[in-house]
Amino acid sequence: SYSTQTYLIPVSQELEHIEKYLEIQKIRYQNRLHIEYDISQECLDKRTVKLLLQPIVENSIRHGLSGKRQDWLLKIQCFLEENAFLTFSISDNGVGMEPEVLAALQRDLKSLTIREDGHIGISNINQRLRLIFGANFSLSIESKPNQGTVVVLRHPLLDDQSASLYNGKQAAILIHLFNMFLNLQFIQDIFNVIRKSCNICIEILRNVIRIVTQLS
Repeated sequence: SYSTQTYLIPVSQELEHIEKYLEIQKIRYQNRLHIEYDISQECLDKRTVKLLLQPIVENSIRHGLSGKRQDWLLKIQCFLEENAFLTFSISDNGVGMEPEVLAALQRDLKSLTIREDGHIGISNINQRLRLIFGANFSLSIESKPNQGTVVVLRHPLLDDQSASLYNGKQAAILIHLFNMFLNLQFIQDIFNVIRKSCNICIEILRNVIRIVTQLS
């Protein structure tokens, strides 16, 4: 769960989580899935956002690899850039995306839109990083049909001291606000139900007033 104390975790812990997840997937797909890790040792004690990688890896398997007949290859990289940014790269040899699909996804990542299709995981990651780091992060996607997809995440380098700036009450507030607006369609549905209920109540009140008027 997302507690204020564990929202930002060491990269080593995030990688441990994704390794366990992928072991389950390898069993599920009868070892058709092959994983390559290229992790810089200097990244392991740095901080990152909890459960940052799983939605992207899950998306790669679900949309990129599941339609591929040959064995699947998923590569996860982590390295430092300019000693100031932590970078993750997740690539696959899957079916890739058509140019128009990729362009639509890239447009949405630049906006405040939360997608409601199969790529909602990437969209949610994008929103989470924006809430935490503001404009000081990047999430990019490159893909070609029948060649695969590469997703690159990049956020400021965090040590224990700087991570404390993002943890605690500020992180809790951000998470709470994000969860509130995670599903805008759900909010609209609630509003419509309330509006319909109000209309029914008004109609009942009108009938009561009419009956009382007739009896008086």
